[in-house]
Amino acid sequence: WWLALIMTVAGVLLYKKIRNNEKGKTILDKMALKTPIVGNLLSKVYIARIVRILGLLYKSGISIITGFEIVSAVTDNNIFKNEILKIRNAVSTGTSINVAIRSSDIFPPIVSDLISVGEETGLLDEMLFKIADYFDEESDYLIGSLSSSIEPILLFFVAMMVLLLALGVFMPMWNIDKVYG
Repeated sequence: WWLALIMTVAGVLLYKKIRNNEKGKTILDKMALKTPIVGNLLSKVYIARIVRILGLLYKSGISIITGFEIVSAVTDNNIFKNEILKIRNAVSTGTSINVAIRSSDIFPPIVSDLISVGEETGLLDEMLFKIADYFDEESDYLIGSLSSSIEPILLFFVAMMVLLLALGVFMPMWNIDKVYG
């Protein structure tokens, strides 16, 4: 038990050390986004947050370039932060927002398509809110499916715990039967 405790503490300390390093944080963020089920969920949550904050900033009168700077500062994931800064740089050189987002690897095409519609109609803030609502609904759906996919795994662990408890109760009785049998 003491070895497991030492390994756990060492693992937590190593994780914190890697997380505090900028390069290590980027690697951990990339690994989190590539995780099979959770990565897709994290990506959708980050996109919803980024687009909603950008919409709020744009609606309040802040320029889109300053909005991208603020969003990159409040984004926790380094992968998204770097992409937002690339998009900001492209927009500041005269590229339209939808073209800059389309060239990004982390934003799905629906984001750039809806932003294109918002730019053409002059209702960019409303389209940003619609995109955020869409990705919020998608992440809610993924959370629901995630809980149903985790359910068999949890059931297996509960069954193993019951088996361990039953063996702990019955093994001594079987050993007593062999001694007095």
